Amino acid sequence: MTAQFHSNGDFLVSNRIIAPEVFVTTNIPWADYVFKPDYKLRPLSEVNSFIGLHGHLPGMPSAEEVGQQGGFEVGRLNVLLLEKVEELTLYSIQQEKRIEILQSKLDAQQSQIELLQQRIESLEKK
Repeated sequence: MTAQFHSNGDFLVSNRIIAPEVFVTTNIPWADYVFKPDYKLRPLSEVNSFIGLHGHLPGMPSAEEVGQQGGFEVGRLNVLLLEKVEELTLYSIQQEKRIEILQSKLDAQQSQIELLQQRIESLEKK
């Protein structure tokens, strides 16, 4: 393994770095902006279309970009990954709300069906 310090502050390691812990500093805003009321969460249909056209998630670097750059910045990628996790959480919450509404409608319809079945049975007995 070789390691080199460069005058620009870079530290180049030609093999793996093994450490019990790595602390990454970043000047990129943490992804909690996803939970702000003015954050525009894309509809899943739009995300699906984007994936179909580009082959990767919106806001994430493509494999081609990572290859051209020769890698990626760990701090930036961690923030982007957290952004996607937080977006997934919001999508899950939206879906849970839809499921609750649909379940409520289904329960009401089931009650109506049971009432109608009782009325039919009552009419048939007459």
